[in-house]
Formats: sequence, structure tokens, C-alpha cells
Amino acid sequence: MGVIPYSLRRGHARRFYMRKNIWLGLLFAAIALPSIGPAIAAVPSTDQTELVEFYNKSLDHYFITIGPKEISNLDTGVTPGWVRTGFRFPVVKNAVDVPNTLPVCRFYGRPEAGIDSHFYSSKAEECEQVKIKFPQQWQFEAAEVFRAFAVNPNTGLCPTDTSPVYRLWNLRPDVNHRYTNQQSVYDAMIAKGYKPEGDGNPLQPVAFCQPTGMSAVPPPAAGTPSCTLSANTGTPAAGATLILTATCSGNPTAYAWTGCTSTSNTCQVTRTTAGTAKYLVAATNAQGPGAAIALDVTWTAVGPVPVCSLGTNSITPTVGSTLTLSANCSQTPTRIDWLECNYLIQGICQIIPTCSNTSTTCAISATLSGFARYAV
Repeated sequence: MGVIPYSLRRGHARRFYMRKNIWLGLLFAAIALPSIGPAIAAVPSTDQTELVEFYNKSLDHYFITIGPKEISNLDTGVTPGWVRTGFRFPVVKNAVDVPNTLPVCRFYGRPEAGIDSHFYSSKAEECEQVKIKFPQQWQFEAAEVFRAFAVNPNTGLCPTDTSPVYRLWNLRPDVNHRYTNQQSVYDAMIAKGYKPEGDGNPLQPVAFCQPTGMSAVPPPAAGTPSCTLSANTGTPAAGATLILTATCSGNPTAYAWTGCTSTSNTCQVTRTTAGTAKYLVAATNAQGPGAAIALDVTWTAVGPVPVCSLGTNSITPTVGSTLTLSANCSQTPTRIDWLECNYLIQGICQIIPTCSNTSTTCAISATLSGFARYAV
């Protein structure tokens, strides 16, 4: 989109350009973005290479490279303090003729400016603006270190046969970015306080796209959560509510779902069409994120489904009294889930654990006055 990321602006210059950000956005909105074809062929393996990630604990910095000499220097300690994280993923080689690919430029944040880090971008206008605006902070190293596919700026989608790469900023003066194609890493960095940068959905923007293929993912660190994922049914009917539950060891402090929106160990999802869907969850504790667990669910075509009405013995019960909810349903349901929902946001509901899912009634009480919403 042409706007220089906040992560590259430092000191007084950063504050000045943050104020100008609105005008820069209006200016660059008129720049034509590279065309993303509706589909591309798979990138030949001969046109791909492997990007390797390193970590420096004393700096708390991440670094990625495809360069054999850089990799050797980091592995052997010629450039001290760096160790491999174990994460690797394929990228398109530089100087190869793969249709619809763009060069990825590289900058080095000058140590005298308090940075000592590298920055990558697949946007020509972003590369050019960094060169022009911040020559004292960011040293231009190369116009093309590898190639990438552009992400759709409106939808955040990648072309066929490619996958998203995310860029996350550490929100510190010693500007450092982490680049990853792993959802679990993205979630872990967000939980750590990093800010995502890119295009598409602002909740999970994408920096650029790379060939879909085998990525190296290290095993989780010792002590991280280990989870199992279950569903209330493996064959839900389209239009019904599927309830997913993650059961984890290690006392998780956060849950990251893919395919379902939740921040707890349970998640509810529905869809309107039949087909197979994959749902994932990764739990995190003080030791870090555990391995993501996936569950495939087959949604079946809509058939005769129960239609229920919900009644109660009182709509103004007193605090401490028993409120009895009653469900009157057609089609003889085999399971009835009783839910307590957020009064203001109807879609946020939790199962009432004290109510049996085989009973048409549910008895509850409350200790606080106020409005409540229940569902079945």
C-alpha cells in the first residue's frame, strides 16, 4: 500500500512520519499494485530455495537468510550469538523467471542508530521510500535477495499454489521483525506483544506469498502444552453448531484457533454447506506454544433438523431462586446443549455444565441481579 511501516521509523523522524501517515496513505492509494493472476502453476523445485531462520538470545532478534555464506558464518560462530530456530520454508530463488513474482529487497538497520537488524519487503515503493526517507537508519543492501508473490491487498489471499508469509514487529526501538509461514509462530508472537504488518485482514495481515511446500517445523519446547482436540460430533449437519474442545496439559494461558474464533479451550462454529473442514488449536503457556492439533470434520447435507422453542417458569426470577428452562423440540433430538450467552453479543455463548445434554429441562440459579440470555 506504499506506507512505510511504523517499525522503520525511529526517534523524532518516527513521530513526524506517523503524523504524515494519513497523507502518505492517500498518496500511495493511487499507485497501481502488481497484478495477481487468478491462478498460477506450481513453482518448479529447481526455482526454489530454502530460507533458514536464526535467533540471537542476547539481542532477542530473529534473522532469515538464504545465503550459503551467511548461513555458514552463523552456524560456525564467525558471526557469534546466533542459533537456528529449526524453522525453514521454501522461497523463490532470486534472478529466476517465475511469472507474477516480485523482487524482495533487504535493508540493514545501522547499529549506530540503535537497530542492528534486517528488514525485507516485496513492495517496490516501500523499498524506495525507505531508501529515500531513512538513509541514516537503514542501509540499503540489495534490491533482490529472493522473489515473492504479492498478496491481494484487499482480501489478504495468496495466489494458487502459494501460502502466506507474515511479518511481525517487536514494537521496540531496536527494530526487529520476525517472518514466518507458521500460524503457531504468528500466534506466539502476537501473544508476546509483536505487531503484524502487511495487507488484507488487519487482524492477520500478510506480508507476501511463497510456494506452498514442505516447511521444517521444530518440535515444541519441553514443558509446552500437549493437547487433544474433540468435537461433540464428527458429522454435524450444515447449519448446526459444532462445539470443539481442547484438552491440554501444561496449564495453558492462551489458545489460538484456526477455522474457529475463540480465546478459550472451547470453540463453536457453523457452516452452511456440506463438506470436510479442518480445525486447529495451539495452546501456549510460560514455556511457549505447544504443537498445533488438527481435527477434520465432515459436515453433512441439511436434512430434517430439530426446531425448538424455549420456555421458562419465570422471566423475572429472584436472585438465589431456581430458574427452570424447558425445550420443546421437533424431530426427537439426540442431544440438547444448554447455553448461557453474552447478553449484548448473542453469538458468544458457553455451555452450562450443570445441565444434562439429554434432558429437555435445565435448572439454574444466579447470585447476581441483572439481565441474562439463555439458548438451547
